[in-house]
Amino acid sequence: MIFNPFAILFFIFLILGLILLFFMVQVGIITVAFEKIGLAPGQVLAFLLLSIVGSQINIPLKRLHNRLENTPETIRYMGFTYRMPRLRDQGTIIALNVGGALVPIVLSLHLLLKWGVWFPALLSTSVIALLTYRLARPVPGLGIAMPVFVPPLLAAAVAIITAPEGHAAVTA
Repeated sequence: MIFNPFAILFFIFLILGLILLFFMVQVGIITVAFEKIGLAPGQVLAFLLLSIVGSQINIPLKRLHNRLENTPETIRYMGFTYRMPRLRDQGTIIALNVGGALVPIVLSLHLLLKWGVWFPALLSTSVIALLTYRLARPVPGLGIAMPVFVPPLLAAAVAIITAPEGHAAVTA
């Protein structure tokens, strides 16, 4: 049996990262924001672990048929170079990522039911959806791309403006 040194190194970093995450939750470094929205440390850890594990699971929703011709081997976007595999006749799969979409949706619905801030949350979501739609750009061979910190920073700013006093964290 041949061991891949990169896979072993990745696994070691993954375990160390999970230990660090558990420590940060227990000490309270991460839980401060979550406590403001009414989640216990155990719920925070469960949410973060579900997000991490779920990030590897995509639920296919739709396949768009297209033909990728002359896909470049590398794509440069926002200062980063992405290495792209050569694809032919693969099409595009629209998928729902469990850790990046489904788990946050469930958490958001839980918070909306618990706190009842429906109007500010829907207003904020509409404004953020419009702004991110305007900022996102299709990158051939990569997908839809935008700067990673723009949506959360916009969400925080809009929530501070639209939310009733004391509910900005839940609204964001």
